[in-house]
Amino acid sequence: MEYVLSSEKLLIHAREDWPCALCRLGDASERSGLWLCLHCAQNVILQVEAGVEGSRELLDEVADALVFIAARRAETQPFAD
Repeated sequence: MEYVLSSEKLLIHAREDWPCALCRLGDASERSGLWLCLHCAQNVILQVEAGVEGSRELLDEVADALVFIAARRAETQPFAD
C-alpha cells in the first residue's frame, strides 16, 4: 500500500479507489483527518510555489510525505518510470 499518515492526521495516498479531500470527495468528509491523493498533494506544492494563499500551512507535511512515498516506490520499483 502506498500511503503516508502524518502526526497531524494528513494522509497522502497513491490509490485510485481512496477518497481525496480535493478531487474525490466521496467519503472523505466522513473520515478523521485530511486525505489527499498523490496528484493533489503534488498540486499543493505547485500552489505554494505560485504563491496561492492557504496552501503554505500544508507544505512541510506534504513535502515530507511525497519524499517518503517516492523513496518507498524506488525501493519496490527501482527501474519504473
